[in-house]
Amino acid sequence: MSRTAPWSASRGPQQIRLSSCGFAFWWLTIFTVHLVTCAYNNVYAKLYWGFEFTTLSFLLAFNEIGMPLQDSHSIAYVYMVLATIHGMCALLMIAGSLQRRKLVFMPRRRKTNTEFTKTNRENFTVVNNTSNSATIHPTRVVRCLSAVYHSLGSHHGILGVKGKHFHVVLICRELVELSLQTAQAIRMSKYLPRVLLNRFYVSLLVVNCWSSVFAYSRWFWRDEARRRFAAIVCDCVLNLMTTIGVSLIIMLSYINEYDIYDFDWRLLDDDAWVSQMLNEARVVLVMSWSDLVTRAFFSLSLVATTADMKELLQSTPRRGNRGTNTVGPNVRNLVGPNRELIETTTPRSKNNFQLATRQSSYKSTGFRTRLSRILLQGAHYAFGAWGVIVLVLHVHASMQTPLFECTPKVFPMAGALPSCYTVTFDCYCVGISGLKREVTSEWDGFDRSTTTNLETLPDDLDAKWLAGSVVQLENSKLVAVPSGLVRSQPYYLVLTGNPITRLPPELFEGDIQYIYLGRTKVNELPETVTPISLSTLDITNTNISYFPSWIDPLVEVVLDMYPLVFAGGSIYCSELEKIMSGVTTDFNRSAHSSLLMNASEANWEVLNQAVDCSPPLLKTQFSLDYFDATYGLGQ
Repeated sequence: MSRTAPWSASRGPQQIRLSSCGFAFWWLTIFTVHLVTCAYNNVYAKLYWGFEFTTLSFLLAFNEIGMPLQDSHSIAYVYMVLATIHGMCALLMIAGSLQRRKLVFMPRRRKTNTEFTKTNRENFTVVNNTSNSATIHPTRVVRCLSAVYHSLGSHHGILGVKGKHFHVVLICRELVELSLQTAQAIRMSKYLPRVLLNRFYVSLLVVNCWSSVFAYSRWFWRDEARRRFAAIVCDCVLNLMTTIGVSLIIMLSYINEYDIYDFDWRLLDDDAWVSQMLNEARVVLVMSWSDLVTRAFFSLSLVATTADMKELLQSTPRRGNRGTNTVGPNVRNLVGPNRELIETTTPRSKNNFQLATRQSSYKSTGFRTRLSRILLQGAHYAFGAWGVIVLVLHVHASMQTPLFECTPKVFPMAGALPSCYTVTFDCYCVGISGLKREVTSEWDGFDRSTTTNLETLPDDLDAKWLAGSVVQLENSKLVAVPSGLVRSQPYYLVLTGNPITRLPPELFEGDIQYIYLGRTKVNELPETVTPISLSTLDITNTNISYFPSWIDPLVEVVLDMYPLVFAGGSIYCSELEKIMSGVTTDFNRSAHSSLLMNASEANWEVLNQAVDCSPPLLKTQFSLDYFDATYGLGQ
C-alpha cells in the first residue's frame, strides 16, 4: 500500500505567485468559463422548456432522434441547476473582488471564535424529556458536516488540489473523463462530416492524455504547484470543449437558417442539408438519460477544475517579491527522500545529475515508496499510450475513402459504422453499366431491405413502428391495406399505385389525417364507418363512383377552407362533369351522401368546394421529377 506525505514546504511552493497582470488574465479566463457555461446551460434550459411545441421537435421525433418529448421539462431542470452552479461561481468571484477591492476568487471567510461556538451550543441544545430519545445537538451536526467537508472538499482534503491524495484522485478522474471523451470522439467521427472539428477535438484529447507526462518532465521538475496547474489546465480545456465547445460550434453554423418568425420548408427538400442536420442533432441534443448524466458530469468537472486552479493561483503584491521559488528550499531544511535527492546532485558526474533531474519530479509528489512512484509514472505513460492509440485510430479513419453512397460523408473511427441518412447510387462511380443484375448485385452488398417489390408488411408493425409517422408506399405490390399499418395510425399515409382492391373500415376510423389512394384498383369506399377525423382523401384515377353518407360531417368541417376530396380522373368526376355540362341530370347511385351525391343545380357550388376534380399534378406524392433534377446525373 502506497503512502503519501502532506504537501509541505520541502516539496516546493504550494501556490503560483503571479504578477497583477498575470493574475488578472487567469481571473478573467476563469470568470469567462463560468459565465459562458452559465449562459450555455440557460440556453439549453430555455430550449427544452418549450421544446415539445416546436416544429423541430416533431421532425426529430419522427426520425427517432432525442429523448421523448414528455421528458423535456426534466432535462430543462437539470440545465437550470447547472446554470445556477456556474452562475454562483461567477457571482462569488465578483462579490469577493468588490468586498476586498481587488481581484480575488472568493469573498473573505468569516472566522468562528470560541465564544460564538459556546453560545450556539447553549442556544441550540435540545433535550426531549418526554421520551427516551437521545439529546439532539445541532452544533455537533454542523461540526460533523464541516469536518467531512474539510476532509473531503477543502484544498488540503482528499479531493483537494493540495491534498496528499491528489494524484490518485486525478488518475481516477482522468480515467473516467478520457473514457467518455474517447467515446465522444468516436460518436463525432460517426455523425459529423466536419473534418476540422473532429481533428481539433482529437488533438485536444491527445494533448490531455499527454499532459501528465509533459507536466512531470524536466520543465516542471522543481515546482509541484506548476505541475499540478499544467495538468489541470489541460483537463479544463478539454472539459470545456466537451461541455459546450462542440455543440456551440455546430449551432453557430446554422445561424443563417434561423428565423424566429418562420421556417424555410424548402430546406427539407434538400436531402444533403437534412441528413447533415439530423446527424449533427444526435451530437447537439440529449439522446438518453446516460447522455444527460455525462453532460452534467463534464459541466460539474469544469467547476472542480476551475476550483483547483483558483486554489493554486495567488497574486503578488505590487511592492512584494514577484519571483517564484524556482530554486527550492535550503538542503539543510529538507528531510526524507527530498534531501537524499538533492544530495545525489553533487557534481560527481554528469550522468548522476541528469538521473536526479529526471527522478526529482516524481520524488516530490509525496509518494514515499519507490513502487508507488513507479506506479504513478506508469499510469501517466499509460495515458500517453492511450493518446497515441486515439491518434492512430483517427489518422487511419481519415485515410479511408468514405462510402460514396452515404450522405453525409463521414470518417468513422474504431470500426464504427457510418450514419447514412440518404443513399446515392451512381452507376458511373460504382463502375457498372446499369444492367439489372449488376445493380441488384451491388445494391445487395449495401442494403438488402429494398431489393424486392413490397407485397406485405409484418402483422406486428404497430408494435415496432412509431405512431403518427409519415408513410409513403407508392408503386408497390400491396393487394390489401396491411392491418398492422392501420393499427400503427400514421399521420400521413400514401398508398398510391398499389393494386389494392378493398379498403377496411378501420382505415377511416382512427387518427389518420391524410389518405392517398390514387391509381389503386379500389371500386368503392366502405359503407359503414364511424370516422373520427380526416383532413384529405385522395382517390384520383380510381373507379370510385359514389360516396357513402359517413363522409358528410367531414366535408362540412372543411367546406369553406379547402376541398376534402381529390378525385381527378375518377368515375365520380366523370359523372359530375356530365351533370354540370347538361348531358345527364343525376349520378348513377345517388342514395348515399346527401352533399356529394346531390346533383341539383343549387348544390353545384358545394360540389365544387368539396371535391377537386382537376387532374393530379404529380404521378406520385414523392416528387421524383424534383429529385431527379436535384440529384440526377448531368447529361
